[in-house]
Amino acid sequence: MHEGSYNEALNNFEEALNFSTTKSNKNQVYNNIGLIHYYQEDYKNAEKFILKSIEYLNSNNNLELFYSYNNLGAISSYLKEKDKALDYMMKSYEISKNLGIKEEIGAALLNISTFYTSEGDKDRAKEFMDQCDSISLGINSIEYKKALYMMFSYNYKDLKDYQKALVYSEILKL
Repeated sequence: MHEGSYNEALNNFEEALNFSTTKSNKNQVYNNIGLIHYYQEDYKNAEKFILKSIEYLNSNNNLELFYSYNNLGAISSYLKEKDKALDYMMKSYEISKNLGIKEEIGAALLNISTFYTSEGDKDRAKEFMDQCDSISLGINSIEYKKALYMMFSYNYKDLKDYQKALVYSEILKL
């Protein structure tokens, strides 16, 4: 998206705030503003607006909250706020478990394993990848599994476990 398109979208969402009458609408608008800032790599404003969106959620266990914490984990990682990033990722994981949506549980586990991979904590990274792998057995989406195995391959390569990286890379060729 071009910078002008982002600015136009921001203007439209800011205007939409004036017409938002429900908490749900305000949550969605603030979240969208946060995502635009995220895509513009303006992580501080992205964080501010996504945190604001959470104020308008009615429940502690809903999909919007899962995505918000997931996004905040990514934002905090970019801001090099590692403790905060992991905390948000763990909140996202807990919500996904409470919701019982396997794809989201797997996504949360994969994000946590990627975090530990980037930190060089091989054992913790593998622990979460193994959990993610076992969750993925119950998911019948080929696209989901391709994305998952691609990330596994990258993570194992980064962890210098080249044999496992190769195994997952070969699975992708099937």
